[in-house]
Amino acid sequence: MSLVLETGMTFSEKLKELRLLKGISVKELVERSGLPRGTIDQYFMGRRDPSALNLFKLAQALGVTCDDFRECTSSVEEYKGTGKPGRPPVKRRKRPSS
Repeated sequence: MSLVLETGMTFSEKLKELRLLKGISVKELVERSGLPRGTIDQYFMGRRDPSALNLFKLAQALGVTCDDFRECTSSVEEYKGTGKPGRPPVKRRKRPSS
């Protein structure tokens, strides 16, 4: 899942832009935010949207406000196969009952 800003920029693109503008590494963003590396990686890949709490933690870690992300709207359909590069979500098979 990825958020799209009114400017057409996705949440993951905005997150990357802010990280680069602040000159911090992904490792440093993980340390500052206290979020797991896998979670942040999924934000960067556009596979996941942050909760309000995680958005706040990311904003604090980047030294910005949540208002920098306020124009975000959901665009999960974009990731699910309408042009967003990357692997589609994995479908899990049900285990046969014994």
